[in-house]
Amino acid sequence: ISLLLISFGLGCLEPNLPAYSGDQYRLPLETRGFSLCIGLLFVMQNAGRVIALVFSPMLRSNTQCFGGTDCYPLIYGIFFIVKIVAIASLVMGRKYAVVKEPSGNMFVKVCGCIWVSFIKLGASLWNF
Repeated sequence: ISLLLISFGLGCLEPNLPAYSGDQYRLPLETRGFSLCIGLLFVMQNAGRVIALVFSPMLRSNTQCFGGTDCYPLIYGIFFIVKIVAIASLVMGRKYAVVKEPSGNMFVKVCGCIWVSFIKLGASLWNF
């Protein structure tokens, strides 16, 4: 259940951060700030993954809890606290953020984009 909840939380939060961050800038006036923000977002997400990849096994194996040799609840607890802090910071900063309503049907636009890419892939494979 823990892995399911973590996967669901990551799947709902992480893909929306670049779009949410991009809404905060007026393009083309603030192109430099936008590029910096997206770059820092990318670096911080990947740095978090690397830190988790390196330190999670060390914490898990060097800590004992509930009479076992490994402490998986510690790792899941840390991930839970980090996600709660991330969501809380988004909620608290919402009053300072620009929130744009989506225009049109996003599902139809995504399906259309996927369809066009399949058509282009098929055309390139059969040299049309």
